[in-house]
Amino acid sequence: MGHDVVLTTDGSVAPPNPGAIGFAAVVEPRDRPVVELTGALPAGTNNTAELRAVLLGLEWVRDHAGLVTIARRDGHPNPHVLVRTDSRLVMNCAQRVCGRNAPPLQDLSAQYDGLVAGPPVLTVAWEWVRGHSGDARNERADRLAFEARTGLQETLRLEIGPGRFHIPDLA
Repeated sequence: MGHDVVLTTDGSVAPPNPGAIGFAAVVEPRDRPVVELTGALPAGTNNTAELRAVLLGLEWVRDHAGLVTIARRDGHPNPHVLVRTDSRLVMNCAQRVCGRNAPPLQDLSAQYDGLVAGPPVLTVAWEWVRGHSGDARNERADRLAFEARTGLQETLRLEIGPGRFHIPDLA
């Protein structure tokens, strides 16, 4: 059976790790236009950025489940999603192959479990792709995550600015 949606996800962290993070999901619903989603936070790790990218994409699928399953012929109401990631840790964590006990991963893993459990229930398959290897969708997600992170860093510098609050240098 084909997938209703293909998500290609990536995260970006400012050196040193942890630092400011950006995350992105390139959402490809079957028979629909591609959607690009991004987010950023002032602090996190590379692993939290990668997992937040997956959550961002799955939230979109959940919120648009009727749209992405309308073209299905089998009448099954729950979306089938292929998540493509260059993070083996995130893939293994989601599939419960590795430990999820570190506090940031524990919280984000619980969010993942809730999204997949529904409603609607999401059927998720995983595919690991090698990062920075020329995969066009992975390269696009990587670029979007980087731009989200650097945009946040610039916004923090402009809005908070020197003298009002002390913030760590996120560059």
